[in-house]
Amino acid sequence: MWSVTVDKTGGSADELYQLASPVTLVGSKVGVLGTIEGLAVKFLGDPVVSVSFAVTAGAVPTAFTFTSAKLTFPVLDTDVVGAASAGVTVTDLDSNGAWLSGAFEGGKAYEALYFTPAQTVFARLVNGAAAGPDDSGTSRGRSGPTPIAGSVSGIQAAFSFVLSANDMGSGTSSFNVTGTSGGPPVVPLPPAVWSGMAMMGLVVGARVRRYLRK
Repeated sequence: MWSVTVDKTGGSADELYQLASPVTLVGSKVGVLGTIEGLAVKFLGDPVVSVSFAVTAGAVPTAFTFTSAKLTFPVLDTDVVGAASAGVTVTDLDSNGAWLSGAFEGGKAYEALYFTPAQTVFARLVNGAAAGPDDSGTSRGRSGPTPIAGSVSGIQAAFSFVLSANDMGSGTSSFNVTGTSGGPPVVPLPPAVWSGMAMMGLVVGARVRRYLRK
């Protein structure tokens, strides 16, 4: 299990966190397990959570999980609507084909969550992707706009998948909710407060394990 801290760029309610340089994940007994070529998490004040990544697997199929921090905001409880989209691309680098298989329920590679405050799955998207020798393959998914019953006070997003050995995988995503407060007027939060609520101590977890596909 590795935890990879990403650096912050920007100074407003719209915040971008990204890796400064690639990270190679090395096991003490098995050598290189994989490389995180790029990783970024963007929080927008709408609110929106966007997660993107680019990775290369090691000498055997490798499992990766990237989870954003929870974005917390003033409670939305009227006309709440959510929408999520995600896509992944797999590229063969060793001339024997490539695949990316989702690790969430139903074989999905992406998950969008909202909080009421209880954690609830909004959508699981993307069935994975495959490519022939020396080729690339892409898969996409979308959910919404869909009404959300009750109130929402936070959102989160994650990718979890297994990537074929020696091949490259990448992905992008976006999850947003809209709505208003049916209670007392909500005072807009200044950028500094948004930063403290949504971005403090942000760590995107990168878990890599050796994985043998039967």
